[in-house]
Amino acid sequence: MKFGQTLLENMLSEWSQFYINYKKLKKILKILKKNFLYFTHKTIKENKLTDKSFKYSDNNILNPLKRQESMFIPGDPKFQLSLLKKRIKFYRQLCVELHKVNFFYEKKLNYYKHQKEKIENDLDLICKFDFLNYLKPKYEEAIKELYKEMDFFNKYIDLNLLAKKKILKKIIKYNRTKQDIKIRPTKEQDEEIKKMEEYINNTLIQEQLTIILNMQQDIEKLFKKYFRDKYGFDSIKVLKESIAEVSFTQSHAFYFGFFIGILFIIFFLCILIGNHFHIDMDDDAKFKIIFPMFRGYLVMVLYFWFLGLNVYVWNTYHINYKLAFNFDSHYSPVLSIFKRAAFFTTIVAIMLLCYMIERTKIPILYDLVSFIPLEFTPLISYIIALIYIFYPFKIFNYLGRLYLGRLFVETMASITTTSELRHTWLGDQMTSLVGPFRDIEYTVCYYTHYFNTYEEKKRVCSVRRPIVILIGIYPYLIRFMQVIKTMWEKSIIFPDILNAIKYTLSILVAISSYYSKTFEIFEKTWLLIAAFSSCWSYCWDMKMDYGLIQSGTSNRLLRDQLFYQRKWIYYTAMILNLMGRFAWVLTISPDMVYRWIRPEFFLMVIYMIEMCRRGMWNFFRIELKHIDLCKHYQVSDKTKLPEYSEIIEIIEKHGINISEKDIDKVINQGEKFGESNNIKDLNDYLANFRKKSNEVEDDKTDYYKLIQEKDD
Repeated sequence: MKFGQTLLENMLSEWSQFYINYKKLKKILKILKKNFLYFTHKTIKENKLTDKSFKYSDNNILNPLKRQESMFIPGDPKFQLSLLKKRIKFYRQLCVELHKVNFFYEKKLNYYKHQKEKIENDLDLICKFDFLNYLKPKYEEAIKELYKEMDFFNKYIDLNLLAKKKILKKIIKYNRTKQDIKIRPTKEQDEEIKKMEEYINNTLIQEQLTIILNMQQDIEKLFKKYFRDKYGFDSIKVLKESIAEVSFTQSHAFYFGFFIGILFIIFFLCILIGNHFHIDMDDDAKFKIIFPMFRGYLVMVLYFWFLGLNVYVWNTYHINYKLAFNFDSHYSPVLSIFKRAAFFTTIVAIMLLCYMIERTKIPILYDLVSFIPLEFTPLISYIIALIYIFYPFKIFNYLGRLYLGRLFVETMASITTTSELRHTWLGDQMTSLVGPFRDIEYTVCYYTHYFNTYEEKKRVCSVRRPIVILIGIYPYLIRFMQVIKTMWEKSIIFPDILNAIKYTLSILVAISSYYSKTFEIFEKTWLLIAAFSSCWSYCWDMKMDYGLIQSGTSNRLLRDQLFYQRKWIYYTAMILNLMGRFAWVLTISPDMVYRWIRPEFFLMVIYMIEMCRRGMWNFFRIELKHIDLCKHYQVSDKTKLPEYSEIIEIIEKHGINISEKDIDKVINQGEKFGESNNIKDLNDYLANFRKKSNEVEDDKTDYYKLIQEKDD
């Protein structure tokens, strides 16, 4: 694999602007390479060129070059001077790129040192007083995040060192020797070249990696010193596990392939049974009762597949979804997610096959499954899913299940506490799962009244019950309360008020839809509100959740920064989202639709369209969050720590006097080394860097002096 591709695949997208621009340097070297290949003595001899003439033919190696470049001949002073200028241009650009990396290195390293000193000083004081122990978990998380970011920083420097090594190797290969150069550089050029070569040699040296490694060791000692009582001799192991990358195992691949193989077999069996026995759903009175229970399960499984696809795309395009969802080291690799999705799909497929076998009473096969009552086939699927979710032991993705349970509780409580992206994200997912939730509630109702007569179950579990409208409203109500709470915390109404209106309209749609079959006035009201709500929600999706339709951008109707690279992806998503938002229009004339599809299956299609729309929404919502993280150069979660002075104030409130020695430890450099100030310095530097980089064409500029200019 070429190094340029390796660099793109391994760089952190949040810090991408501070990596060596290997592509730009290669572009400058490309011209040197073409000149070098032609103007070697071997090429001169093969093409029989002289100092005064040269022949231009189709087989000539100069054919790909621009005509004006091909007019130079060996020994011509113009050619020698042009080659010298290209060489100087390359060194100038390399100096600017290396200075960019060096600036980022110094800024981040100073910030990390300051953070380590703050944590150490705070913990030193906290450990003196037992009533401050409640603060220690915050510092434990802060040390883990600092250690994780130092690991990222170590890889960042290592990758740029390798880029520097690769690019210098190429310039040595494609540069002409001094004996071939008859035109010597001017005194000013020679002096600049020497300064640039000296700067290049002294920038990004291997010792910088040693400094980072030493600092990582200091963090390990700090963690061991203050948290050994909690973890014992495993304290360093715990710290290293926080930076360990999760990768799929061979068992993941085996089981995924195993379940997929079973699915294909069951799929073909179902087709053969259906064609051979001419199964007609109208012949089965129980079908309309049983299928809604399978339907909710199938749509939830489809949602699981979409989550796996989301993670695959995010990994492919280096979108840091782990930080967006505040994962530690318990996230699942893509193949593991697909394995679980394939498992649950296999379970429901087996139950559907059992259902078909019991209906057709196929000899031999019927004897194997006849002990399962026909109505219990959906229940078995749900029982297996519940066992997986609530199994208390540390298997079956225990940490992932624990995270999901904690996230659900936090989301329900977020209407009274601060809500983060993961809480609002789960709330939005629930709004798209209203249909499956209703089918799940119907399943619970059916088995609760299993021993009632058919007519009683039909009446008790009908769609006209109040709980049905409650399920349709509750997810939107949660999101509405989250938005109101955010507005209260920020003391800013716009633009969150528009989001609150969106969820208010969705609630009105659910209410009017529920009563449209009972009261005629609600039928027309429902159509009007639903149309207006869909338009409002679509505009919010495009502008706020997708971050598109930005003014003054280089990409029409999109935005400047596109992580998915191909513009047609965004334009297609805009159209598909609009179609998904208005999929409810198909329900206006159900008699027309039922000519092509059964009513039970039609409702499942509507649910699946919404699942597809939500899965597509996930791609762009997390991408937009990642863009925001890139603006802050954030690669790990930031734990908010109290100021040293705040800790002293807490101690003094307990009637304890602090010594002058401890008071002198109060760090007054927070403004200088704080995160916000650090981000501002990096942004200012980038703005100045773009100007410097664009000035490389100016041959009169002393670039060694340029890169040494103070950025303030």
